[in-house]
Amino acid sequence: MSEATDDGVAVPIPAFTEWKVRVGFGFALACLGVVGIVSYLSVVRLNENAARVEHTREVLGSLELLLAAATDSETAERGYVITGDESYLEPYREAAAVIDSQTRRLRELTADNRAQQQRLDSVAALVTERLAILRAGIELRKDQGFAAVQEEILTGKGQQLHDRIRRLIGQMEDAETSLLRQREQLTRRSSTIAQLVIIAGGLLGCGLVAVALWAIHRDFAGRTRAERALRAARDQLELRVRQRTAELALTNERTRAIVDTALDGIVTMDHEGKITEFNPAAERIFGYSRSEVIGRPLAQVIIPSRLRERHDAGLARYLATGEAPLLGKRLELSGLRADGSEVAVELSIKRMPGDGPPSFAGFVRDLTEREQAAETNARLAAIIASSDDAIASKNLQGIITSWNLGAERLFGYSAQEALGKPMAMLIPPERSSEEPAILARIARGESTDHFETVRIGKDGRKIDVSVTISPLRDSQGRIIGASKIARDITDRRLGEAKVQAQLARLNLLQQITRAIGERQDIQSIFQVVIRTLEEHLPVDFCCICLYDPAENCLIVTSVGSHSQALSMELAMTAQARIEIDRNGLSHCVNGRLVYEPDITQVPFAFPRRLASGALRSMVAAPLLVESKVFGVLIAARQQAHSFSSGECEFLKQASEHVALAAHQAQLYGALQQAYDDLRQTQKAVLQQERLLALGQMASGIAHDINNAISPVALYTESLLEREPGLSPGARGQLRTIQRAIDDVAQTVARMREFYRPREPRLTLVPVDMNTIVQQVVDLTRARWSDMAQQRGIAIAMRTELAPDLPAIMGADNEIREALTNLIFNAVDAMPNGGPLTVRTRVAQQQGSPAEEGAVPRFVQVEVIDGGIGMDEDTRRRCLEPFFSTKGERGTGLGLAMVYGAVQRHSADIEIESAVGQGTTMRLAFAIPATPAVGAAPPTTVSAVPPLRILVVDDDPLVLKSLRDALEGDGHSVATADGGQAGIDAFLAARAQGDPFPVVITDLGMPYVDGRKVSNVVKTAAPGTSVFLLTGWGQRLVAEGDIPPHVDRVLSKPPKLRELREALAGCSDARVA
Repeated sequence: MSEATDDGVAVPIPAFTEWKVRVGFGFALACLGVVGIVSYLSVVRLNENAARVEHTREVLGSLELLLAAATDSETAERGYVITGDESYLEPYREAAAVIDSQTRRLRELTADNRAQQQRLDSVAALVTERLAILRAGIELRKDQGFAAVQEEILTGKGQQLHDRIRRLIGQMEDAETSLLRQREQLTRRSSTIAQLVIIAGGLLGCGLVAVALWAIHRDFAGRTRAERALRAARDQLELRVRQRTAELALTNERTRAIVDTALDGIVTMDHEGKITEFNPAAERIFGYSRSEVIGRPLAQVIIPSRLRERHDAGLARYLATGEAPLLGKRLELSGLRADGSEVAVELSIKRMPGDGPPSFAGFVRDLTEREQAAETNARLAAIIASSDDAIASKNLQGIITSWNLGAERLFGYSAQEALGKPMAMLIPPERSSEEPAILARIARGESTDHFETVRIGKDGRKIDVSVTISPLRDSQGRIIGASKIARDITDRRLGEAKVQAQLARLNLLQQITRAIGERQDIQSIFQVVIRTLEEHLPVDFCCICLYDPAENCLIVTSVGSHSQALSMELAMTAQARIEIDRNGLSHCVNGRLVYEPDITQVPFAFPRRLASGALRSMVAAPLLVESKVFGVLIAARQQAHSFSSGECEFLKQASEHVALAAHQAQLYGALQQAYDDLRQTQKAVLQQERLLALGQMASGIAHDINNAISPVALYTESLLEREPGLSPGARGQLRTIQRAIDDVAQTVARMREFYRPREPRLTLVPVDMNTIVQQVVDLTRARWSDMAQQRGIAIAMRTELAPDLPAIMGADNEIREALTNLIFNAVDAMPNGGPLTVRTRVAQQQGSPAEEGAVPRFVQVEVIDGGIGMDEDTRRRCLEPFFSTKGERGTGLGLAMVYGAVQRHSADIEIESAVGQGTTMRLAFAIPATPAVGAAPPTTVSAVPPLRILVVDDDPLVLKSLRDALEGDGHSVATADGGQAGIDAFLAARAQGDPFPVVITDLGMPYVDGRKVSNVVKTAAPGTSVFLLTGWGQRLVAEGDIPPHVDRVLSKPPKLRELREALAGCSDARVA
């Protein structure tokens, strides 16, 4: 290795020196390698921080878009509410989509930040609530107009939500800005470390080089000072280059951070008009991404077509002359968005420093929100200025800070007079405590809605107002005062007073009408009207006069009790005459209402007569019927002009009611007799029609009831006859059952004839009513005693039986059933228990007991309960079929059946009842003129030899009970279930040579009834005896409707005696 000297001669370098040079420079290279590695790691760290910064910028951008969309939706809603133009709703719908997308984007961007996620949840909830309020306002504006939604707007609830949204978004932006600052600090720290490492490495390398050079210097003492200076200068230059490079890199990063995070759009353009920079804010304003616009002509991208020519001309003029009048100025222009719409922007253009071709930077600010807010504020200001309500504001000290025209009109103070004055100047002294209380509520953030109070105007008059007061807040949400909306409700209060007076008069008229309706004679009607007017209108003097057209005068008919003393003073007592000529009443008798506000000014005798009694005003109202005056209502007061128009109209209406009631009272007497004559006839006809409907329905169920009780009747009769070992108690109970079965059978037989009057076929026998009562009490004991005790109530049954009661002619089973129904109804009418009395007595006339020594004509039975009683309408209708007050428990047939039984006995029923006082049901039976003779005892039936009998019925229980009863008498019995089965059994037995001499068949059976069975039997074997078993047996016999092939009709439920008589007759015929 050699070294060149200044003269170009190569000088050999010693080997040791060469080694030292290599070692020194190798170590220096190693240091540079370390510096490179550290620089690389710093660059990687810087890139990571840059990515985090970009993430923060995206979060901030999304927050700004979310806030802008919320603001756009509110502005659009306000625009639609104020103008009704649905074009304002388009931004509202777009804003909803933006809010949704930006909310999702923010959730993705802040997924690793729990605090930001919580804030975002709160923002999303508030935005959703705000959108719901906006939608409700839009729907309310659509359905009911601006006035309906105005009150909702004035509450400030929506603005409060919006302010809370702004605050939360501001908190999120603050948090992201804080993160941005932290990351910028990390970036600067990494950059500083990299610089220090580079500088330290460079210094270390230089030091090593210096050491090496020093070492070489020791070996090369001949090196010149110029070489050392050159090396030192070179090293210094390299160091400065590295430092300058680092500084430029830092400056570029800071510039990029500023540009990317700027809230205003920054667009740069070169001298050819092409875009060279497009920051995120510009992307948000114009809707383009940076990659879409870089390198494209600015005029074609964001300048509307109508302005492009001016832009190109201005750029050309500047390039040619250097003149640019718009540089450095703020301009408000329209920009072109990516979707073709225009956006209002504020623009400031600067030329960027530097040599060479000029370039320009434009700073753009979106004015949409500001313009919309200004437009909204202008409209709200117009609403406030044009409102009829007084709208003012005050600070927390109660000093007036704003005052609209409505306030000037309402209170009389101009804005100049009111501003700066305390709001308390409008409050009456007696209400001075209201203002501190209102200020305290405002300080707590509370609102006062529709508070009705009194305020004082400039002229001192008191004004009834309805006040709504709401707190005012600044941008930070702090309460700074209150807004007040006052509405004059004086007219409403006057209207309410008039309405109340009118309602009072209507109530008084209704009271008079009710009182009139309760009376039927004219005198009592007049008295109640006069008394009511004196007490409630009121008046100082009142009377009613009747008009005598023949004498052409009025006759005082009724004078009020309070007017008696004055009537004597005025000589206007009852029956006093008042002449009509020249006394001012001629108009009244001609049908017109007369009102004299001051009778002292009227030159007629009658008004002066009233004035002599200190009366000053008078109203005379005619009483007209069919346009004819028959009387006059006179009312007077001691105060002049004391009758209002409403009171005059009321007296006119009252006179019309009095006239109509008097006319109706006259008609009532004439109609009463005719009504009484018609009522009984109508009642009988209606009752008969209702019973007809009941009888037609009841006849359809008679067959089923007869089938159900037939087995009970047969078995009961068999037990009584064939079981001699029965105890007396059991035998008595069986006879009670038998009696009840007979009553049911008779009831069923009557059900289809319920609507018919008593016919000759009703068998009347002497009946001891006391015995019937005892039987009914025993028969119903379970209902009024046992069942009542199970429900925890006690019914005290008492019988009051008249001794030596004459017998009546009747059907004991029907009377027994009627009394049973009455007792059941009495028990139902006493849900809490009470006394129940059954009384018998004789009477000379219906409704009253017989006098001593008089010949009794009726036997009366009374069922008296202490229950809930009936009102008049229920008492009148209780005998109607199907009418019931028991709900689902009642059928409405009990009393109707009682009524039917009473009618068939030519008896009468009376009902006495009152709500809460119990009910008395009274049956009156006529006592026969001759003593009743008892029925002849039944004849005995001779023994019947055993017979082979076929029984045909469709009810298995009836078949079994008949078979058991007949077999008990020694007969051989076969049964057939239904008509066709009976025919088959009869024909089969005949074919086998063992025929049935007797066939007993039911009449009503499905498919093949008893008529067909008897027809087939008689056709096949005419000598066979056929008995027809039916619940309609007596009716068939009475009406001659016995089928031609039937030998005898038996009633259902069957009785052993009737069966034996029929079989005996059959046996006798065979023997004969």
